[in-house]
Amino acid sequence: MRRILVLLTAGVVLGGFTASSASAAPSDIKISVAGQAKLVSPSTLELPVTYNCPASFEFGTITAGVQQTATGAAGEGAEFAPCTGEATPVVVTINTVNGKTFQLGQALAKARLGVWDEATEQTRRIQIVE
Repeated sequence: MRRILVLLTAGVVLGGFTASSASAAPSDIKISVAGQAKLVSPSTLELPVTYNCPASFEFGTITAGVQQTATGAAGEGAEFAPCTGEATPVVVTINTVNGKTFQLGQALAKARLGVWDEATEQTRRIQIVE
């Protein structure tokens, strides 16, 4: 009987550790794309994003892309994302990948935050501004 009680107590203690580590689940990761990107040159944009991931995950990776229908331009960029548990702004440099150029006006932006084996993303219409 004592052995069963010890095993049950150990199970409750170990279960408590499992529950506490689950409080920083990867589903807690978030990313948000700003409504505007800055035109640095015809082939380069600066796209602000804000991300959040629990400090227990240490780091993630942000990948982003912009497509502009009016010009046919498409670009992409990436940034390292330290996880601090706080909302963190970062600017992703987007460079064209298809030889076409960006201009002022509307575009479609997509940003993805990957942390370990989990990811989240946001797609939104943006304005390219000076």
